[in-house]
Order: sequence, then C-alpha cells, then structure tokens
Amino acid sequence: MVDKVQVGAETLYIAVREKTARDLARRGYRMIWWPVAVFTLEDCGRNNPYLTDCYVCGITGSARARLLLTTRLDKNVEIRPNPPIQAVQLPRSKCTMLEYSQALRELWSLVQPRPEARRSSEDSWSRSISPERLALAHILSPTSWILGPMENMKISIAEDIALSLVRGMLEQLCVERGPPINSWKQAYALVAVNTRKKAIELLYGSKKRRNRVLEKYFFEHPEVSSRVGKILEL
Repeated sequence: MVDKVQVGAETLYIAVREKTARDLARRGYRMIWWPVAVFTLEDCGRNNPYLTDCYVCGITGSARARLLLTTRLDKNVEIRPNPPIQAVQLPRSKCTMLEYSQALRELWSLVQPRPEARRSSEDSWSRSISPERLALAHILSPTSWILGPMENMKISIAEDIALSLVRGMLEQLCVERGPPINSWKQAYALVAVNTRKKAIELLYGSKKRRNRVLEKYFFEHPEVSSRVGKILEL
C-alpha cells in the first residue's frame, strides 16, 4: 500500500477558534501543537475525517496506542497552512499511512477468535475500563451513555469483553478491508494541557473535547511524560 495523498513541505494545522484557546489559557491550560494525521475512509460508514496521534506512537512503538489515540472529527473541520495561534510545537514521529494501516491490521489479527494457547503477552487486554472503552466512545460517538458514570469505575473488564471492544473499534474503521484510507494528511492539532488537573482538551474549530486517552499516555507513561516535560520545561 502507498500513501494516496502525498504531503509536501508545507506544514498544516487544524483550524481553531482563538477565543476557545484564550479561555482555556486563562484557566491555566497550556497550548501545544500536537503532531497528528488526518485521514478519511472510503465507503466506510460516515464520511467524517479521523485524527490519529503522530507523537506517542513513535515513543511507545505500540500498535494499540495508534488505535486508542484515533478519534473522529466533524465533517467541516478545516486544515490550514498557518497556525492560528502561537504555541510550542512537538517534534513529529514517523507517521505514514502504511505504518498506521499495518498497525491496525496487526491488532485485527490479534483480536480474531483462536485457542487460548496462541495468545501472546501483547494480546493481554485485561485492563481497567479506560482507555479501551473510552477510545471506543471517541470513535463511535462520544455520548453520555458510553462515557457517563462508568468512566471512573475502578474495576477490570474480562479479556473477552476488552477484545470485543477493540474488535468493534477496528470494525468501525473497516480494518478488515485495509483499512480503506483514501486521504492522509500530516498536520498539527492544538491541545490544551492542564498539569494541575491532569486534563487535556483537543481543540478544533470552535469546539473542544476532553481527550482522556491522551491524558493517560501524557501523564502516566513515564517516557512520554519525560519527553514532553523537557520540551515544555515542566
């Protein structure tokens, strides 16, 4: 598979409303331009573009991180050649369409039904309710009945349930067909980080969306925390 959309030297940014960023800054949030890729899928349900991380994946080398840090955007999201506001810009990891597709296909093979003896340590999905369920909510529809009160339950989910959730996420991305990516643009998304609250908001257009999956990697993964902390001098 080759990238169907070639990215030139031009750096692209997801448009945001300046007032939204200013309001968050007044509340103690710090703005960061986060490396991402924006892609669309051919004949795969809704026509919304998707956004996926291009920073954490390079540090963790995890196929799982690529999936969990994928979220759906609004159809009318704008991508521009100039940053709408000035902020620290994180370095980009190698993040091609081919790498992303291969990572999702790897996960797809891991979640297929098979004998217990064939499962590997990478295939151990017994985790707390987040981030798998939260990522599912981001990809499908971030509605209150998914995120709701269950979000903070300190329980573990059975491996077969976790596998089912991940398989559902992959099916929403039509991974069994490729996935059928028909456009891929490397860009930067503005995220607002509050280290005191350990909260991260993803900004696009006039909207903001709390990204709890990115929070877990940002604040709980030692190497991610260390690298970003050095750049931001936290």
